[in-house]
Amino acid sequence: MNPRPSFLFSDLNLRKTTGKENTTCPICSNERGKQKHPCVSVDHETGYAKCHHCGSYGVRKMYKKGSFTKPTYRPKKKLSDAFIPMDCFNRCDNHLHSNSLYKALSNYLTDKERESRVLDKIFKRYRIRRYIGGTTLFPLIDTKGRLRAVQAKGFNEQGKTRYTSYFHGMLALNDEVDGYDYGWLKKYEDNKASSGLFGGHLLKDYNGRLVHLVEDAKTAVVASLVFKEPVVSVMSIHGLTWENCKELKGYMVKVWADVDAFQEWSEKLKSFRLFEYEMVDWMKGRKVGKKDDIADHILLKRKQELSLREMKV
Repeated sequence: MNPRPSFLFSDLNLRKTTGKENTTCPICSNERGKQKHPCVSVDHETGYAKCHHCGSYGVRKMYKKGSFTKPTYRPKKKLSDAFIPMDCFNRCDNHLHSNSLYKALSNYLTDKERESRVLDKIFKRYRIRRYIGGTTLFPLIDTKGRLRAVQAKGFNEQGKTRYTSYFHGMLALNDEVDGYDYGWLKKYEDNKASSGLFGGHLLKDYNGRLVHLVEDAKTAVVASLVFKEPVVSVMSIHGLTWENCKELKGYMVKVWADVDAFQEWSEKLKSFRLFEYEMVDWMKGRKVGKKDDIADHILLKRKQELSLREMKV
C-alpha cells in the first residue's frame, strides 16, 4: 500500500482537465521565495501529481476510505513530438533597438563594436525576438530547423532578469487578442519535444570541434562577445540532461557552469558519455557571488575597461 497522498487535484489551481500541465504546490509554494513557480507536474491521464521541490504528491481522488492505490496507467498511443510553428514565432517583433536586453548590453560595447554592429549580428544569429511588453524571446531551434521551445524573459535597464516564462504559455493567455489560429497549442502542450539547446541550430553548418556550454541564454549572448566558437545554453540549472545535450555528441565541450551549478554539473556529466568536456573553473581566484555566472564576470571586466578608457580621455 502506498503512503497517504498530501493533496488532491481539487487543492490545485488547474487550467485543464486532460493531458499534462504544471502548477504551484499547495504544500510548499507559500513558504518559498518564488511562490508562483509551477513546481508540481500534473498528469490528468494517470490522475497523479508530484511536486519536484518538496517531494509531496497528490491524486485526483481518494480510494478505499482514505488509503491510496495508484491509478492504473493506461498507455495511450505514442504521438510524434510536437513543435512550435516557425511562422508563429516569426510574427513577433525583431526590432533590436526596442529589445530591453539589447539596450542593456549596448552599454558594454566599445565604439568599434558599435560601428561593426557586433551585438546586432549576435542577436540575429540566435534569432532572438521580442514579445508583448518588451519580453525577450530566446528560440530553441535544433539542427533540423525545428522550433522545440521558446523561453521568454523580461529584463530591467541593467540587464537583470525580472521574470521568466515560456512563449507557448504566454500565447495561451493571449490567443484571443490577435486572431491568429493557435490550434496547434494543445497538441504542443501535450506532446512537446525535449527543449534541446539554445543556439543548437548554430551547429548545423559548424565545421569546428570546440563548443562552449553555459546555463542561461543571456550568458550565451554575452559570451559570444568573447568566444569565436558557438556558445549554446541549456536554459536552466536543471536543463543539463542527456536528452537536451544529444546534439553535442562528438564535440569537445568547454563547460562554463554558474557558481551554484558547478558541483551538480560536474557529477552529472560523468554519466553522459556523449562528448569530451572540460569543466572550466573560471571563478578560481576571483571574488564571486553564489549566483554569479561567466556573463557577470565578462560584463564586469568590460565595465572596468570602459571606465579606464573614459578616464584616459
